[in-house]
Amino acid sequence: MLGYKGVREDHFSCSGNRTTRVISGHVDGQGRIRNQVGDYLEVERSDVDDNRERGCSSGLHVGSFDYAKGFGNITKLVEFNPKDAVSVPSDCEYQKLRVCAYTVLEEYEHEESIDDAVYGVESHDGSSKIDDMLREEAETFIWMKVKRGDIVTVRDILNHLKQIVNRVVDNDMILGEYESISSNDIIDLVYELGFRMRLNSDSISDSVVTS
Repeated sequence: MLGYKGVREDHFSCSGNRTTRVISGHVDGQGRIRNQVGDYLEVERSDVDDNRERGCSSGLHVGSFDYAKGFGNITKLVEFNPKDAVSVPSDCEYQKLRVCAYTVLEEYEHEESIDDAVYGVESHDGSSKIDDMLREEAETFIWMKVKRGDIVTVRDILNHLKQIVNRVVDNDMILGEYESISSNDIIDLVYELGFRMRLNSDSISDSVVTS
């Protein structure tokens, strides 16, 4: 999903917490974390305050467009997995939430928020349309690439699975079932397997899998 983040002119968060354990991200001496385009930020989930009655507290904060644009000098568009959401504080009319991880996609210079809060997805039930055999093939392929330090994109996984289908399945009726595998199906599968994505705002197929 997409959200917004208001940051200072130096791209660091407006406030910081030196007690929060940062897994991924660059932190200054005041505990503020950098939000440059392409940064993947992650903190220990247990360090994110799960009490919604506390407004200003520990954790990575993502807000609505109206909230973020009035909070900092620069507004960033960020992407986060709903499973990384920890709490929605009750202050500020519920316009922000605390998460343990997000990726900074771009500096958002538009005057209005985007229409769709779900990034790169049209309409589906959140589960991939890929059967167990292809799921295992995808997981093996991704792990092999990630462990070797190779870059693996949605396009790479999609092409690999289509090669498997073409090699193993000769029945036209069965093959036709997999000709409709989309980039969004692959992204669903990646998240289901426990991996993360560094999404490419220009081409969803060029989004990169991260461990």
